[in-house]
Amino acid sequence: MDSDLAGDLASVEEPAAERAVVSVAVAVAVAAVAVVRDSVAAAGASGVGREFFTRAVLYGIAAHSMLTGVGLILQPDWLIAFGGWPPVSDPFFPAQGGVFHVLMAMVYATAARRVDSRPFLLPLIIFVKSMAAVFLVGYYYFVDDVWLVLFSGIFDGGMAVLVLFVQQGWWPGSVRSTDA
Repeated sequence: MDSDLAGDLASVEEPAAERAVVSVAVAVAVAAVAVVRDSVAAAGASGVGREFFTRAVLYGIAAHSMLTGVGLILQPDWLIAFGGWPPVSDPFFPAQGGVFHVLMAMVYATAARRVDSRPFLLPLIIFVKSMAAVFLVGYYYFVDDVWLVLFSGIFDGGMAVLVLFVQQGWWPGSVRSTDA
């Protein structure tokens, strides 16, 4: 890294750096909401059905959880450093969290395979993703300001909103089902 840039970064005060991280996180969240809104509108306008879009969302969430779980189980040094954490001294609890993510990935995939016959899974997924978002954002602000924790919290919150969007039937040209 350029020594002038390193000096500039080192001279940034902690509150200013934290505000910068929060500003970027908010900008990412706003952009994500816009992308979701535009994607849903485009999918609806192009004739993509709600069931297809719901399945795509749930399979995407399953893939995200599976990759997160495998990362937490394997705990490669480069991934831990990239996320902003110190080296893992006791791998048990991160690995346990990884197993939980893999199990939840199976729930998300099950929900994707049976969207119409298992509508009760969508509120569960919304709850799980919402609580994950609250936990992660709270952890970032009150325990340890690791950037990947904040990003993950915002991302999980976005997934919760997206599943809520399709679960409620807020789909261009669709009528909300009263039994879901």
